[in-house]
Amino acid sequence: EEAEPENLPAPGRIAEAARPEQPELPSVEVGFNAAMTPRIRDQISRVGENRVIAQQFHRLGITRFSVEPAYKFGLSEQARIDPATGKIEVSADVADLSRTIAHELAHDISERLSEESRKTIANYITNNRIEVQRAGGMGERVADYFADVMLGNAVAPADIRTLFLQSPLGL
Repeated sequence: EEAEPENLPAPGRIAEAARPEQPELPSVEVGFNAAMTPRIRDQISRVGENRVIAQQFHRLGITRFSVEPAYKFGLSEQARIDPATGKIEVSADVADLSRTIAHELAHDISERLSEESRKTIANYITNNRIEVQRAGGMGERVADYFADVMLGNAVAPADIRTLFLQSPLGL
């Protein structure tokens, strides 16, 4: 008689046992519609450790996060936010998840700021020659710069940082 191998999952639990540990984002439902690779899992964990990004998820009402197959995105698109559903979707092929998410958050914040706040931000970006090499206009310059601010790679003056990261937002 053959001995039963030890430490095997119960029948019907093999798929669950084979699934890698799912990363968490505080107060956000995380879903996978594409394969979760160790690289994506590690990057999601790093995003969850960034206090500024976590605050912006809450501020923007983002409650769902999903990794999607790359074919669902345009050629230069790696992520998108749907403010109506509170969901951010990212491509499974995203190169730098933290930067991509911070960039998309910055776009969403910028679009929801008051017209006066957007003008103040644009003047700051223009007058300080920030991201001048960036194609795509002021929207991309603002998103790139404030993604760097959220990631700790750039420092904005306190009044500009507060205006962008803490002022009330429209819908």
